[in-house]
Amino acid sequence: MKIELLCVGKTAIPYLETGISEYAQRVNHFCNFSVQIIPDVKQFKSKEELILKEELAIRKYLKDQQHILILLDENGKNMSSRKFASMMEKFNLEGHKKLVFVIGGAYGISQNLKNEAAHLISLSAMTFSHQLVRLIFMEQIYRAWSIIHHLPYHHD
Repeated sequence: MKIELLCVGKTAIPYLETGISEYAQRVNHFCNFSVQIIPDVKQFKSKEELILKEELAIRKYLKDQQHILILLDENGKNMSSRKFASMMEKFNLEGHKKLVFVIGGAYGISQNLKNEAAHLISLSAMTFSHQLVRLIFMEQIYRAWSIIHHLPYHHD
């Protein structure tokens, strides 16, 4: 199975980028994994226009792909690490070729993309910067694979 993580905007904090790279290497031991950075929108007049322009940029990466689309959203479903691992394992066992996770920009993801997504998931009831979410979510992807493969990384 291939997993792709789409992120709006560059990670500007070096220690976050180091952590993201570390977890990307770890996840690649279990599946074909990649992170795609969608360039920041530079010119916009309103929050709504920014979200729409980010949606159009995200769609360029989704074009002509057979995939399961999963968005990270503050109003998404909360789930434990074990529940997330079960979801990942289910998709893998069902033979899905590609999962695409999307972390939007500072103002989130358009309602159009939310309506099209197979799942909306939330990492916490707390709000994190979209850059920090990348590292936290990467760790959760690695944790899910370690749970699936019964590695001693996760402790209940």
